[in-house]
Amino acid sequence: MLGEIGLTRTQDLTPRARYLYKKNRVLNKSLRQLKVRRTLFKRSVPKGNSQESLHKALMPLQRHVADFIKSQINAIGKDPRGRRYTTEDKIMGLILHKQSGRAYRTMQKLFCLPSRKTLMALLNRIPLGAGINDCIFQNLKINAAMLRPEERYCVLIFDEMSLEPHINLNIRENCFEGFENFGNGDKVIIADHAQVFMLKGLQFEWKQPVAYTFCKGTTPTIQLVRQIKEIIKKCTEIGLKIVATVSDQGATNQAAVNYLMKHSVPQYTQYTGRKFYFVQNKKIIHIYDPPHLLKGIRNNLLTKNLIWETEDEKTDGKVVPQVSKEKVSRRQLCNGHTLFPKSGKDLKCCISLTSKHKKFWIEARHNLSKMYFQSEGKNDKIRPPSLRNWIVTINGLKDLYESLSKEGFSFLKPRVFNQDPVENFFGQLRQQGSRNINPTASMFRIHFKTLLINNFVTRHSPSANCEEETSAISLVRNFVTQGIPEEQDLILNVPDVNIPVKVFSLVDKFSVG
Repeated sequence: MLGEIGLTRTQDLTPRARYLYKKNRVLNKSLRQLKVRRTLFKRSVPKGNSQESLHKALMPLQRHVADFIKSQINAIGKDPRGRRYTTEDKIMGLILHKQSGRAYRTMQKLFCLPSRKTLMALLNRIPLGAGINDCIFQNLKINAAMLRPEERYCVLIFDEMSLEPHINLNIRENCFEGFENFGNGDKVIIADHAQVFMLKGLQFEWKQPVAYTFCKGTTPTIQLVRQIKEIIKKCTEIGLKIVATVSDQGATNQAAVNYLMKHSVPQYTQYTGRKFYFVQNKKIIHIYDPPHLLKGIRNNLLTKNLIWETEDEKTDGKVVPQVSKEKVSRRQLCNGHTLFPKSGKDLKCCISLTSKHKKFWIEARHNLSKMYFQSEGKNDKIRPPSLRNWIVTINGLKDLYESLSKEGFSFLKPRVFNQDPVENFFGQLRQQGSRNINPTASMFRIHFKTLLINNFVTRHSPSANCEEETSAISLVRNFVTQGIPEEQDLILNVPDVNIPVKVFSLVDKFSVG
């Protein structure tokens, strides 16, 4: 260093320069020592050990947590548009986003997560259309294999909700949405209702929507019969055991059940006080929704007099207190779910050998058979479907308990046999995004996907008490891997008919999306 400035001795330096020279020599010596230590450390540490150390550090964590940490490490220092996420990262992001969009946006400020556009592109790859979807039943098959035998017993619930008539052009899937669709192709009839089918466990509290269709008004009887039979067959193939179906008193629902009885029950008669049919030699008992039965009785009480004939006298129910819809829905006679009754409520418990349901049912069937309605000022006898279907429901619960007790069931929960799960599903669907009382067919399809994914990852899923191998990410991955190709030529599937101009007068808007 002295030679670079033309000197040979430190005595030739000024006092200040001499001080800086000594400091420089000390720092150079320290630098040489650090370089030697770095070299020795590199020689002592084999290549790739940093990855092995990270792997050992992440081993105690769950696999998906470890993958998330690795993803965050790989994204450090990269531009947001230059980050690349694995399918596992996108699936985890999709699950988090569907649980809470606001929470996901907050997490994006703290972590490196996929954008909403990336997640929606992944969601659109899930092939979930109207009718029977094999991807749903393939996931249910995985879940059903891990359930105990008694947990595989379930009921099939179906109901309809209203939609806003609306035609939408789906560019991604190259089709028009908003027409009737029962799983076998669109028809040139604008749909204004959606039919949803849901499974609910008898013993273990799980539920799962399995199919939906679009219809105009109500689903035709023949189509409803075909859908019920196909879903029951699919469930039987994957190991689930459907023992009953539940619906309201809609004319189409009653006609479908009568049709199934007529073509599967020997010596069929129109009314026997019982509703059951056979699918693949399996007896299926049909039960009407008790809250709807109570509402039907209430509606008749508002306009007619209830006549109750007994052996001694005839009671005229002219004075009836006003009963609101909310009160009726809470006064469910078939609402027991606890093993033992509460004080003063002997019937609000599970059906068992020691419960008082059987004795009460015998009296109730006899009393219901002696009741009829009479119009004001007339001498007519009107027996609405609500009275007859109460007897059908009571007989169905009795027969169902007797058949299940032979298969090892010690009790039966009456609360399972209602449409509350489907009604709650409709309420959740209307709350997606914003308050949307009448969603369009396109909105319904998108929101159905969201609720389906959410249901698979919550405690209501059939896999909620299974091992870690059937985690939420693995279930959603099964949906994504069966997705449609991302790139397709734009060939619109337009029905080959001429749609009259007046048909579009029923539609408020025509959108492309």
